[in-house]
Amino acid sequence: MIRTKKSIRVRSLVPLTAASALLLLAGCGQGADTASESSSAPAVDPSDRETHEAAGANPRLVVTYDGGVLVLDALTGEQLGDLPAEGFTRLNQGGDNRHLFLTEGDSFRLLDAGTWSEPHGDHSHAYTTDPVLSDQRIEGSHPGHLVVHDGTAAAFFDGDGIVKSFDPTTLEATAAISTDDLTLPDAHHGVAVPREDGSVVLTEGTEDSRSTVLIQDA
Repeated sequence: MIRTKKSIRVRSLVPLTAASALLLLAGCGQGADTASESSSAPAVDPSDRETHEAAGANPRLVVTYDGGVLVLDALTGEQLGDLPAEGFTRLNQGGDNRHLFLTEGDSFRLLDAGTWSEPHGDHSHAYTTDPVLSDQRIEGSHPGHLVVHDGTAAAFFDGDGIVKSFDPTTLEATAAISTDDLTLPDAHHGVAVPREDGSVVLTEGTEDSRSTVLIQDA
């Protein structure tokens, strides 16, 4: 249970994949530029956001509650954003240490946590911007699991048995998400795990049973 000033009930807590490393870097004496708009500010247009270079890493935590998503500074607990969202929500890794996907309705909706680092020789430069829940979505019937593996992400839609794979490094809050689609023989609650050679580990089943795992060649 995590409590904030809003006394929310946490459904999901997803630090970015690199959060542990970012915390370690921040703990080595590097200051953090925490410049950001308060959560009471109007909704931000992704194309209007300013980017700030930070003195050190700025890890963030993203938390869902009944009615929205909170973005918090992982070092101070400061609330950096309160993004409205309706219905059942769940967070999924985007695979690039910056973006997440919010399971919302019949889609995975792209959320930019607004913190990232870019390599530069023997070190990295850290940047921040306002977090935003974008209008970019991967749509399908009854979104289930979204798995990132070997540099590729795969979104499984239980309602129509379609797997939509994409490159996490291409994610942008202002650009449509390009996917490669694979339709399975039968819809079911399943999962797909992409592999480095382009093949995919898949569940095979029906609405009533799932008893087989197979590897689909590229």
